Amino acid sequence: MILINKVINMKYFTVLVELAGEPKRNGAPTKIREMYLVDAMSVTEAEAKTVTKLREEGTIQDFQITKATETKYLAVI
Repeated sequence: MILINKVINMKYFTVLVELAGEPKRNGAPTKIREMYLVDAMSVTEAEAKTVTKLREEGTIQDFQITKATETKYLAVI
């Protein structure tokens, strides 16, 4: 697996997704942040894969990607 990743230059990205949570007792909105580890070739692909997955699941309707960064992970074992 490690050799294959190096040959095709796959990388891992962390994608931070923010969505609306239940409002507080005083009515103030809350935000929930979820982090995903994505196997992709670029930040753009990592974001696109995350959006596709969340839309396919259908459990999260309103979300926003707030951050996507490349990790230093070589492989997931």
